[in-house]
Parts: sequence; C-alpha cells; structure tokens
Amino acid sequence: MQEIKQFFINIGKGDIDENEQNLVSNDIIDSLDILNLVNEIEKYYDKELDS
Repeated sequence: MQEIKQFFINIGKGDIDENEQNLVSNDIIDSLDILNLVNEIEKYYDKELDS
C-alpha cells in the first residue's frame, strides 16, 4: 500500500486516500493523472506496461 500512496504523491495527488474508490467516476483523478500513474509504475518496476 505504501508504494501506491507514493505513486499518488509523486503525481501531485498525495491527498488521495489509498482506500478511496471510483477515482475516475468521482472526478478525483482524470486521464492525465492515469497516464502519470502508469509512468510512475513503469519507473518503479523498470518495465513498460502494454497498452
């Protein structure tokens, strides 16, 4: 869970609770945030995600 929290902090969304649900449908994050999260995940695991 700490890694996930750090991903959100890294994209400037550190105020999001890790237990929060429906982030997109509740307009908490948008498509750019999702792209930034994917980038953070790829950097952390040093792997590219298939789209």
